[in-house]
Amino acid sequence: MLLAALFIFQIILIFQPGARSEKSVYQPGQKVNDFTLQAIDGKSYQLDELVKSEETLLVFISANSGLCRIQAGEIDDYLKRQSKADFQAVLISDDSRSDLKSMQKDLKLALPILADPEGKIMDSFGISNVPASFLIDKDRKLINDWVGSEGFSVYKIQALLTTRGATFELQERPKNPEGNKQGNK
Repeated sequence: MLLAALFIFQIILIFQPGARSEKSVYQPGQKVNDFTLQAIDGKSYQLDELVKSEETLLVFISANSGLCRIQAGEIDDYLKRQSKADFQAVLISDDSRSDLKSMQKDLKLALPILADPEGKIMDSFGISNVPASFLIDKDRKLINDWVGSEGFSVYKIQALLTTRGATFELQERPKNPEGNKQGNK
């Protein structure tokens, strides 16, 4: 009964009017503020240093959210399978270190998990719902963001990075010189 109630509650949240329209305070092309956070392994990460090497995906999560766990696992699995990925990713959460370590162990995550115990970085992005993902370029500018899991895919990120700056034109299909005959002889 409790499980059914939780399922219904999550469905209501997903389809609640305005739930999908949440946006961050940053717009594509806008420079994101620098920050430094400590990972659950004790290592310190500064955004400015991270983005110098390659584009970076910041993923704000909750250790107890099924959608966040699925998304974190998808990203981690994708990056593990790439010989040379087009981006790197870090997870950011305001959950307790023990919850984050438990999630890391359960999901066998290799991604760095940064602790934001007071939620200051999350607040600076204007995010109240997770998962929320932000793709940042080497100049610390926002390429794209996804709030919620709808529309998020690591393959979309790969495509965005591969085609960035490219222009696309619709090509007219060449006409068959013999009309539309299929060559029935």
